[in-house]
Amino acid sequence: MSYLEYLPYVFLFAIATMIIYGWGLYKSQNAAMDDSKLLYSKGVSKILSELKKKDKLTRAELIKLVTGLQTKRPFSKNKIVVTEPESFADTVIQYMITQKMIEKITEQGVNYYVKK
Repeated sequence: MSYLEYLPYVFLFAIATMIIYGWGLYKSQNAAMDDSKLLYSKGVSKILSELKKKDKLTRAELIKLVTGLQTKRPFSKNKIVVTEPESFADTVIQYMITQKMIEKITEQGVNYYVKK
């Protein structure tokens, strides 16, 4: 066999390698954003599940709820952990109010968050 007969296979291998490398490069560039989205999603679901159990929660209770929350993507060694629970809780609460998942009510001068 001549070398020209192997040329299409070499090109197919090169194209497959380029596609796999490009996909891996794209995933590695977006890994930090994916991790943070996953953590925020886990925080929202944890708050909503706690609001199913209780009718209303204060900001302090929500901060305790998200303290130490951690997550990781499948097939990844990297974990992302909530290190500043106050700012994380404020961001998640504001997102949930904007998305109309919860609402803020005030009773006797205390702010509570309830599920809509």
